Parts: sequence; C-alpha cells; structure tokens
Amino acid sequence: MKITKIEVQKKHPHRRSIFLDGEFFKGVDEEVVVRLGLKKDQDIDEERIHEILLSEEKRKAKEYGLNLLSFRGRSIGEMRQRLEERGFEEEIVDSVVKELKEMEFLDDLKFAREWVRSRMEGSPKGSYGLRLELQEKKVSDVIIHAVLEEYSEKYDEREVARTLAMKRMRVLANKERGVIQGRLADFLTRRGFSYNVIKDVVHEFSHGMPKENG
Repeated sequence: MKITKIEVQKKHPHRRSIFLDGEFFKGVDEEVVVRLGLKKDQDIDEERIHEILLSEEKRKAKEYGLNLLSFRGRSIGEMRQRLEERGFEEEIVDSVVKELKEMEFLDDLKFAREWVRSRMEGSPKGSYGLRLELQEKKVSDVIIHAVLEEYSEKYDEREVARTLAMKRMRVLANKERGVIQGRLADFLTRRGFSYNVIKDVVHEFSHGMPKENG
C-alpha cells in the first residue's frame, strides 16, 4: 500500500486526512504525521498502519488526560480509571499514564498533599474524613498514612474541630442543649472527625458558646 495523499482538513486545520491507494484511510492529528514521518508516495505495510492507529489513539488519550488535569490534579488511579471508562485499551492507558508521570503531571504524594492543603484552606476536615476522600481518589494507603502524619504535625485536630464548631454555634446558640449536642455531633461527623474529638468538642459547646482560646 502507498500513501497517495495527506490533506489538511478544512474544518480542523491541525488535522490531516490520510489516503491509501487513492482511498480515505484515517484522519489524524498533524503531530502524528510529523512524529511518524508520514509522507506522500510512502509505502506502508500492516505494521505501519497499526502504528499510525496506535499513535492517534495515544494522542487522543493523552489529550483527554491533560484536559482532565486542567480542571484539577488527579491521582494515578483516578487517571487510569477515567481513561479506561473512556474506552481506551490497557496498552494505551499504560503508555499515557507512564508519560504523564514522566512529565510530572501525575504524582500521588504531591496530589495527596495538595488535596489536604486545599481542604484545610477551604473546607477543613478531620483526618478520618481526609483518609476516606483520598481512598476514594485511589491513593495508596502508604501515601495516605504519610500525608496524614504531616497533617497531624501541622494541625491540632481538636482545635480545627473547635473552630468549625464555633462558627456553627452562630446558628445554634439559642437552641436547647440536646439540639446543640445532636447537631454539632452530626456536623462534625460529616466533617470526618474522630469520636473522641467530637465528644470533647460537643461537651465543651453543649452549654453554649465557650470563650475563645487565648
């Protein structure tokens, strides 16, 4: 077989239409044409055709992965899952994930640290809640443990819970003691604090708004 024409697509100038033996074969990105050195009048065999198809699929998968990363960071497991759900074959997924790791776009330790930092700056949580979220993001237990060790060194979990409870008390201060206890406990549970932390903070606030520390 021979490449008889490589034509710029009118509606998509960055893409090329490849014709084999006078018939349309495949539309690919110009990047694929350049990388594989495809030219008019070039003879190609089945192996070369497979390489073209594989290269275009890898390019699409990488583009999709980079698009996902433009919204927020992703763990390796998350990226792999999303690519698989998109329908890309395992060989393609493995290749793209490896390339994104080499480009330092995928780094689970960095991702987990950033996830915790973002949470604590915007919507603080307890270590249990952070653990669950990172597990849902398919971060390994080893990395989660390391990041939560850093969390415990940087934050006093009880004080984090107490600060949140203080804000919550603005709408609970005039409620009965039982209502305050129940709602504060529910609120702190949803925020992922441990039983002991919740028990201590709820007890402190059950009689109304305590004085600020310091």
